[in-house]
Amino acid sequence: MFKKFNSKEDLITYINTSEKDYSDYRNGKFDFENCEFTFEVDFSFILREFDRRVSFKGAKFERKTAFDNLIFQSNVTFENCYFNEEVSFNKTVFQGVSIFPHFFNNANFKGAKFLSTTSFPKSYPQNINLSNCFFKEELDLSYCKFDQEFNFYNSTFEKTVNFEAAIFNKKVNAWNTSFKSNLNFKWANFREKLNLTDSFIKKGKTIFFGTNFENNVYFYNTQFKKIDLKNSVIEKGVYFLGSKIEKCNRETSRIIKNQFLKQNNRIESLKYHHKEMASYYRELLYDLYLNFTKANLWRLLKNIGDLTVLTLNFLSNGFGLWWFSAVIFLFITTSLIFHFYLTSVNLNISYDQIDYWKYYFQFIVPTHKFSFIEGVTPTAKSVIIDYFGRVVSAFGIYQTVQAFRKFGKI
Repeated sequence: MFKKFNSKEDLITYINTSEKDYSDYRNGKFDFENCEFTFEVDFSFILREFDRRVSFKGAKFERKTAFDNLIFQSNVTFENCYFNEEVSFNKTVFQGVSIFPHFFNNANFKGAKFLSTTSFPKSYPQNINLSNCFFKEELDLSYCKFDQEFNFYNSTFEKTVNFEAAIFNKKVNAWNTSFKSNLNFKWANFREKLNLTDSFIKKGKTIFFGTNFENNVYFYNTQFKKIDLKNSVIEKGVYFLGSKIEKCNRETSRIIKNQFLKQNNRIESLKYHHKEMASYYRELLYDLYLNFTKANLWRLLKNIGDLTVLTLNFLSNGFGLWWFSAVIFLFITTSLIFHFYLTSVNLNISYDQIDYWKYYFQFIVPTHKFSFIEGVTPTAKSVIIDYFGRVVSAFGIYQTVQAFRKFGKI
């Protein structure tokens, strides 16, 4: 049988040989182990479907090679295979387990479908194109090194994609990509731009923990279910304009807030300021629980103090962002205190009387006189309530002003 193919005719002759002549080949009909191809191979002109296991283990392709528009119905291995020039698998369907070799030249998988486990190498000295692809199973590209531009835009990943500790020396283009599970770039290093614009990661976590970004990163209009940027290093800028994030930790909110501020986008930064404070509030609640179970009295008292301040800030103006909340807080708290004040001086005025609102609006002014109600002499109890009312109304007015000034702060 052939071990060296010098022409398309040699390859056709081999494939069309009767089944019994393949008895010496342990991998069956499509056993190309350690074979050498000296011509420019295009399998799409020879065979469209491989209906059983295929092995190119240790094979050598001297010229440009194409496996475009093929269907591998079973497992296929290119382990230790050598491609002297570029190779393409455009629009090819891999229904079984697929194992690929180290690519020394460009490798193009545009439009390919991977319906089972896929194993890729760890180093890419030339371009690799995974754009418009579909991956049904998990894809592990952790600790990989990409020396040239890496494309996987317009692709769909049904399960987890792992780029942990990967090194990207050139641009990474991943716009309009759908990730239906987790996307992991933990400890990865991006030395050029990353473009994840218009992508969807709405069913899993997006992890950039400890990631190093040496150039700009674009997340325009990208939708995240949960994103983690904690301990990441950002040397230039990360752009989140138009993105939607359902959940993130406090450090991530702080990073995104600061990125918007660097871009002079105060309005968007306010949203992440609110998320940052809300995350801190949840952290304090958890710390309160831990310190209570451990009976750590000093830390418990500190937690209670911090939670009280944050709770009042949230209820009174939504951490400085909700003016309507500030107005409602001011009205409800001062109305209750004013009610107790009227009770303390034995004065019964109905809400529908003009005098009620006349005295109420005088009461919420912190500098009002003690005898602001005509014909009423303040009692010791009413004076105490009055002092408390002045503090509350002053706080409410201050919080209202702060909320109305939200676009001019931070």
